[in-house]
Amino acid sequence: MRVVFCSSDKPRERLLGDAFISGVRAHGDEGSVVPLTSEKEPVPNVDVAVMVGVKSRDLWYAYWREGAHLLFLDKGYTRHSGDGPFR
Repeated sequence: MRVVFCSSDKPRERLLGDAFISGVRAHGDEGSVVPLTSEKEPVPNVDVAVMVGVKSRDLWYAYWREGAHLLFLDKGYTRHSGDGPFR
């Protein structure tokens, strides 16, 4: 399975993306963190696309049209005082 995590340049979102993709890889699947772009073009041949927040709506629809499964996250559940998502 090929998974992409579409991340803004915000540090906390990048940490979340890195942690998520580390888990994907630990389970034997292919994964990468890709930057959100203004072009809103999906990465080709993706099985699952992961996005955070409503700023990704156009890209969400682009992946949906390509037939990818979509996972939409809300960072409200990952906020805390630690340096990373699991501290």
